[in-house]
Amino acid sequence: MKKLTLQLSSVSDKDDLVVEIWDEDNQFAEVYVENDEIKIDIYYLNDRCLSFNLSELQEIFSKAAQLLNYQIC
Repeated sequence: MKKLTLQLSSVSDKDDLVVEIWDEDNQFAEVYVENDEIKIDIYYLNDRCLSFNLSELQEIFSKAAQLLNYQIC
C-alpha cells in the first residue's frame, strides 16, 4: 500500500494555510478551510480537481465501510 504524506503549505489561491496530501511526488489532495467549513480538493488526471465538504466525504466513507463490514460478515 502506498504511503500518503502531509505537508502544511501556503498557496497563492487561498488566504490561509492548507494541508497538501502527497503520494510520493504527486499531490493527491488539498484540505483547507473556506466559509467556516473544512473542504477537500482531490486532484486527478493531469490537474483536474473534485471539491468536497470534508464532513460529507467522511460520512460517505463511513457508510461505505459499514456496508463492506456488513457484506463481509
